[in-house]
Amino acid sequence: MIYKYNLLAFLFLTSVFTYAQSDSEEKLVGEGISLHDKGEFKAAITKYDKALSENPESILALGEKAYSLMMLNKYEEVIKTCKKCFKIAPNSDELKTIYTTYANSYDMMGQPGK
Repeated sequence: MIYKYNLLAFLFLTSVFTYAQSDSEEKLVGEGISLHDKGEFKAAITKYDKALSENPESILALGEKAYSLMMLNKYEEVIKTCKKCFKIAPNSDELKTIYTTYANSYDMMGQPGK
């Protein structure tokens, strides 16, 4: 009987901790977006990197980071970041805008159609 209560307590605490992490991740990405909108791209990338330290597979944080990198003309880094997204979630609907960022980076590098 004690085992059941311990298991339930563990599952409850795990779910609370997981929720708190995603809440923090969302907050960091939101702060990054606000900084990006002010033209503070490097500061935005710092926020996205903090979010990625909590969840390295966050498509939202990676996509926003790629967009801020593109605004800094760091096209090689944009492409690398976008490719991470493609590998993590190849069938995600979230990839639509990331593919646009990816393609625009190749265009800006003078390699359209890649």
